[in-house]
Amino acid sequence: MLAPTPALPQRGRGRKLALGAVAGALCLAAVSAQAALYGYTDERGVAHFSAEKLDARYQLVLRDDTAGKFGADDAVPAEAAQALQQLLTGRTGAAAGRTVYGYLDEQGRPHFSDRREDERFELIVRDGEVINSRWNPIDRRRPLPPAVAGAEPPRKGLLALVERPPLSPAAQTALREAARRHGLDESLLHALMAAESGFDIDAVSPKGAVGLMQLMPATAERYGVRADARQTVAHKLTDPRINIAAGSRYFSDLLKMFEGSVELALAAYNAGEGAVQRAGRRIPDYRETQNYVKTVMQLYAHLKPSAVSRMLTASASRGGKPATRVRMEIAPPAAERDAGAE
Repeated sequence: MLAPTPALPQRGRGRKLALGAVAGALCLAAVSAQAALYGYTDERGVAHFSAEKLDARYQLVLRDDTAGKFGADDAVPAEAAQALQQLLTGRTGAAAGRTVYGYLDEQGRPHFSDRREDERFELIVRDGEVINSRWNPIDRRRPLPPAVAGAEPPRKGLLALVERPPLSPAAQTALREAARRHGLDESLLHALMAAESGFDIDAVSPKGAVGLMQLMPATAERYGVRADARQTVAHKLTDPRINIAAGSRYFSDLLKMFEGSVELALAAYNAGEGAVQRAGRRIPDYRETQNYVKTVMQLYAHLKPSAVSRMLTASASRGGKPATRVRMEIAPPAAERDAGAE
């Protein structure tokens, strides 16, 4: 049994990511003009991802040649994309059957239907997911051909590990239960695990973070994981069920602390909630942490583009004008601070 949710301390965990699994490229944080995702699979079959080409092992897996724009070159206006998202959220009318066709008239007004009524209508949504890049500002990322990314097709070699993670049935059950219990998106937890450990249940970082969700034993103890005569807390964290239960509760608490901001919760998960607080509730000026937030959001966008698209659209709606990209401020650098997270 895990203990009741503890109060979160205002201090960073002071750890590095295990297995070098940091990075990503398409996220709601500020991104470079050429967003990209690099990665490689080591000799143990563990995936590593990065927004930067950290060394010669990392190969380009995904790229977004239109980063910084709301959509592709022929993207529909932001208002039309918002209308589509509202339709999907309501699940009524044309969206009731989870398949949506549509077009823009000469005045730029969107028209939707559950069937292709004439040649103007194009398929936009299939099985509830936006598959048409013109109508989805996130779904523009394309896997590179094998000739660019290496002999093995990137989707088969790396992205398949994210899409179909090598988790045991017990771990999959624990993940579903954790997502349900804490109101978390299972795809977001998948992305977090991919960035943290590459789904390696035995991963241990140089600072001692353990398992799928890379928990420090001290953090796990706050969530009720206790050593006994046979096992230390660190050893217990190699059990996916214990690791996922404690890690998901911790991440859920961070989301509450930062008022639902996924990016800030991720930054706090990496650098510690105290670091985010000291940065003025912004992503700290740590290269690793900035890279980590981008990684998870990129992977999340790949797994569930509609979810990230809704986040983008919601931000645009709040601003009252079409979005380019949702911008997450980065705390100004401090002269005395080094580049690494606490």
